[in-house]
Amino acid sequence: MSKLILAQSDNLTTDRYSSLSDSQINEIVARRFQISSSKFEPCKNASDAWQIILDNKISITEDGGAWEASIDFVSPTGSHGTNEILTKFYECENPLRAAMMVCLMMWDRKDEINNTQR
Repeated sequence: MSKLILAQSDNLTTDRYSSLSDSQINEIVARRFQISSSKFEPCKNASDAWQIILDNKISITEDGGAWEASIDFVSPTGSHGTNEILTKFYECENPLRAAMMVCLMMWDRKDEINNTQR
């Protein structure tokens, strides 16, 4: 299995989400999990974000004053029908927002792949 790293600037999805407020990102994540968004704040509340971070194996590291979240996932997009491991990452001052951003990026990529395979 080969590994393909998709950087923050390589993905139009990042641009779409980076302009959103924390509240808007919280709402999108809540809809994805079918959770009432009124008190669900994974961009601000670690107890709301933690299960998503664990379930999706999101890594969060500090990098010179900014936080970087990254996620690896298997994608059936390789040449000759092989699978590849894709890495998405996002860097910002808020580690929880960064984690939710890479989660949204992963979901979009998986949805995109699923739609092209139909």
